[in-house]
Amino acid sequence: MMKKRNILIIFGVILLILILIIMFKKPSKEKPKGQNNNPLNNLNIKIIERKEEAKISVNDLIKIGDTEEFYVINTDKDKTTLIGKYNLYVGANYKYDEKNDKYILDKTISSDEKGYGLQNEKAVGNISKDKETIGGVYFSSSNYWVDSNNKLISKYGTYENKDTNWVINKIYDNNYKGTDYTNYSIAYFIELYINKLKELGVKEVEGRILTYEELDNLGCHLVNLVVECNNAPEYLKNSSFYLGTAYNDTFVYTNKYEILPYNGNNRSMFYKGSYLSFNEELPVYSLAGVRPVIKINTSDIK
Repeated sequence: MMKKRNILIIFGVILLILILIIMFKKPSKEKPKGQNNNPLNNLNIKIIERKEEAKISVNDLIKIGDTEEFYVINTDKDKTTLIGKYNLYVGANYKYDEKNDKYILDKTISSDEKGYGLQNEKAVGNISKDKETIGGVYFSSSNYWVDSNNKLISKYGTYENKDTNWVINKIYDNNYKGTDYTNYSIAYFIELYINKLKELGVKEVEGRILTYEELDNLGCHLVNLVVECNNAPEYLKNSSFYLGTAYNDTFVYTNKYEILPYNGNNRSMFYKGSYLSFNEELPVYSLAGVRPVIKINTSDIK
């Protein structure tokens, strides 16, 4: 009888332990099937430097993820437009040969390099003749913004004076982004960057480059064919980059001291073969860089 009672006691203790295990077992963190488990859906887009409390203002500094930083250039309740703090690390590096007054190719930046296609403080384009060009690219393989009579195509805007003042146009066009000889433009690198931002977890984002009008609104102005940024924010002075505005049928604007030709003769922005086949030498002119401009949902900024 005693033995039977001991067995019952042992059975009861085991049953109690099982009940306690079930009661205190932590619920599984596994999400229901079909729900996205990607932690990047919680990507942090935050203001790290602001001009005014409790609102987003022009020139606020925004950070996306761990590496990408932008300044606000326009905002409303729905959308906020940002310009990268730095140029993209793409293109090629050139060194200036003072004796022969030309730029010599140092290296083509490989897509295998760490940080390729993202912003990089080193990628300054060409900022002066005695400095190395880092992250320089060609603007395009053709002057696609004009027709066979060298007139501005209407979808790109208007101009005030054919010879001297094409500032009311927007020629950035992601239909010209192929890597073949006849269909390349700077949009190739912007689209590459947008894809990288989406990989980081940015859900809705559009990309392009800055226009001359926007640069003018931010404090840089064209004076005697030279873009001067004396009264502009520092982030517009730390590198050279192309603008999405044509000066005329041959030249495009940059933020720096010169207006650069897209392609053509001895002062060439013209690439050979493919977008990664950079000329061994660039007489007189070097290459500007790629500064991304993006538009995101204002509600995504925390």
